[in-house]
Amino acid sequence: MKSETHQIYNNILVQLATEPRLNSSEGDSMNRTLMEVLASTLDAERVCLWSLQSEQLYLESENSYSRTTGKHSKLPQLNLRNLPDFFHVIRTSRYLDIFNLSQDERVKELVETTDHMTGVKSTLLIPLRSGGALSGLLQVDQTRSRRIWINDEIQFACQVADLAAMNTQHFDIRYRERQLDHVLAFARDLEGKFDFFTLCERFAAYLAGALQAEHVLIFKTDPHHRKLWVVNQYSAPPGYEKLYLDYRQGAAGMCADHGRVIEIADYSTFKAREEIYDQFNPFQAVLVEPIIRKGKTVYVLQAMRKESNKRFRRLEARVMQQMAAWFGMLVDQTLLTERISSLIEYRKTLNHILETSHFVSGVPDLINTVLDYCLPVLKTRMAIVLLEEHVVIRGLPGKFEEDLSLILNGSQAWRSAPVVIFSMEQAAQLHPIILEAFQETDIQAFVLAPVMIEDTRLGYFLVASSQCCEWKDDDVALVEIAAKHLGMEARRVKTFVENQQRANLTWRLNNISLKFSHILSYAEAVQVVGNAAVEIMQPDHAFILLRSPQKTLVNAFSYAIPDWTLQQIIETEGNELENIFLCCPYPFLIQNIMENTFPRLLGKYLLAEDICSIKALPFMYQEQTIGMVIALYEDPQTWPEYEQEMMMIFARSAVLTLQNAWMYEELEKGYLELALVLADAMETRETSISGISMRIANWAETTARHLGCSEEEIRDIRWAAMLHDIGKSEIPDQVIHKPGPLSKEEWNIVQKAPTEGEKIIRPLQRYRPVGNIIRSFHERFDGSGYPDNLKEREIPIGARILAVAEAYGSMIDQRAYRKALKPHEALEEIRNNSGTQFDPRVVEAFITAIPAVV
Repeated sequence: MKSETHQIYNNILVQLATEPRLNSSEGDSMNRTLMEVLASTLDAERVCLWSLQSEQLYLESENSYSRTTGKHSKLPQLNLRNLPDFFHVIRTSRYLDIFNLSQDERVKELVETTDHMTGVKSTLLIPLRSGGALSGLLQVDQTRSRRIWINDEIQFACQVADLAAMNTQHFDIRYRERQLDHVLAFARDLEGKFDFFTLCERFAAYLAGALQAEHVLIFKTDPHHRKLWVVNQYSAPPGYEKLYLDYRQGAAGMCADHGRVIEIADYSTFKAREEIYDQFNPFQAVLVEPIIRKGKTVYVLQAMRKESNKRFRRLEARVMQQMAAWFGMLVDQTLLTERISSLIEYRKTLNHILETSHFVSGVPDLINTVLDYCLPVLKTRMAIVLLEEHVVIRGLPGKFEEDLSLILNGSQAWRSAPVVIFSMEQAAQLHPIILEAFQETDIQAFVLAPVMIEDTRLGYFLVASSQCCEWKDDDVALVEIAAKHLGMEARRVKTFVENQQRANLTWRLNNISLKFSHILSYAEAVQVVGNAAVEIMQPDHAFILLRSPQKTLVNAFSYAIPDWTLQQIIETEGNELENIFLCCPYPFLIQNIMENTFPRLLGKYLLAEDICSIKALPFMYQEQTIGMVIALYEDPQTWPEYEQEMMMIFARSAVLTLQNAWMYEELEKGYLELALVLADAMETRETSISGISMRIANWAETTARHLGCSEEEIRDIRWAAMLHDIGKSEIPDQVIHKPGPLSKEEWNIVQKAPTEGEKIIRPLQRYRPVGNIIRSFHERFDGSGYPDNLKEREIPIGARILAVAEAYGSMIDQRAYRKALKPHEALEEIRNNSGTQFDPRVVEAFITAIPAVV
């Protein structure tokens, strides 16, 4: 587990990376911020930032921050020519942790030859690198006392150094881009609105006139293939218009090879002359000048005279040299234009990558997005990106990735810096191990950059070409930046996807908890829990095993598995199932069933259904495993720890739901039995017909079926019919059995019976519709009933049906205050009250149904 200090440093790095001054055009402002934060975080007295001037070989002080005074300043230059041992150490080290500055041999030269280390007791030196090469130095000094830097401090300082190097490189590129813009503007003003080809033509003519030469040729070179050819000319000799030469062939070839001026008085005596010359002997005197850029000959200028006695003089050679410098400006203009175009293109590419990376759905999508933008700019279709377990291949055989990964995993040479190969001949000399993977491919050149996060290698980014290719610094920088971006974005995407999955799982758990919050029967609860488990775990097959109160194993729920199959497995192999699944109080994953042993029938079923992985989620109650969700998958599975923790929350909610449903159902059963006993007692008090409530229930049920009521409505109507008089328990016997008319007070007591009955039923959650029917069956269709004066369809359909059935039962029963009617008389009375007391539609259905139940 990472230390708290490590986390604090990471948070600081995140704040630095999002610092608004990163977008500032001034690099010094960001350097000041980095140095102040580093000094404050590490409690260091001084932080110095140096940049390497590679051509002059010295370290230039960019800034020196003293935490004691709070001031920024600059230190004298460090001439590395005078510090060869120190220079070697910082070139080859990731960092130098110097505890005792005065006694450490690695910095002996630095201490003895410079003054700025006076008073420093301990120091931490971190080389800055750009593209794998040394670009500067970060120095953290301790002057109060000697100090041992802990690993977290060193890693933090190294990461700040990397950030400083990246920012320095970033601002350097922006600076060079502005510089190139100024140069290009000057070149355009100087040369006018001519294209390069036209400028070359004009230059060739001007050079011929200035040197009084009959012919001028302009060659373009290909240093990698060691070829050169004529791209423009003035009055070229026959056969020379499209001349194509090898290096060391002809005067131009020798000039390209050696990179120096060649002056020949009589070309016919020149041993390396081209073959075509001997056919016509078109000229005698020759002057050849190279155009060199970055140590390589990029163009060759060749002027020729027909007469050997007119050899080119020193003054004309100087003119040629000056003209070559002018032509070099034209070349530079072209190169600058190409560079600016490429920089703009690269900047657009990086902007597109940055803009779209936030919308990718996963790491493969991220890799494809980076390749889609980078490959067209790099003018290639061949690439491989390996990022952790994700691989994307473009234009190369799949086996090549395996061979390359195998070789790279065993090599340390390329872990921190990109490998740039212009040709396979170069690769054979520099990286013979890597060359092994390229033998069966068309690759002739490549750039290979590691994908890194901090000091951890996550993979690599390979861009290749089927031709020898002179990769530009911008090409390499683009690949390197893209590789770094892939590493950072991969972590961000991975974290984002995990957070999304967590949020989605949390959302689903919240929705399921709402389903669990309803009062359910035990059978409904088991079904809801099972369906919820399937919804969350998304298996191909699943079942739930529960221990019954009798301690036997029960198949409570199954998904995509026949019940008879499970029952057979449980009956035959129940003990083995308990030992495998119900002995563990924690979730667990069987990633590959082929690596485990199962009972015969279960194993046979798993193989028949091509099951690969199993997830097991225990149901715990009072520290005992009372059940288990067994989820079966046909594909290999992983089960992150956070997901297991959240599934245990689901399991606890499921157990409570099942336990509450079971206890509530048991309570309801007892309460309902008590209510039925009370209803029977009320029936015995009032009626002379045995079982009249049951008969009323039958009539009401038959009528409800004629009217097309649902089974749930019919069940509620039947229960209401059996319990309809339960509220009369509050009516005194003298009122029930009074032979004459009731007084107003007595009638008020009788009218309370429906509401009292509804109150008795109300505690039974699932029987509340029954209570509503009992409350409303004394309402009248015309609205003159009680207790709520409801009318027509305001009265529940069950109450309208019970009103007719109960009235019929009362009329054919002998009461204290009247005689019993005959059935046909009772039906006639009901028909007479249709539309006033009773619903006409219900009356017709009842009269139709009554012969079947009388």
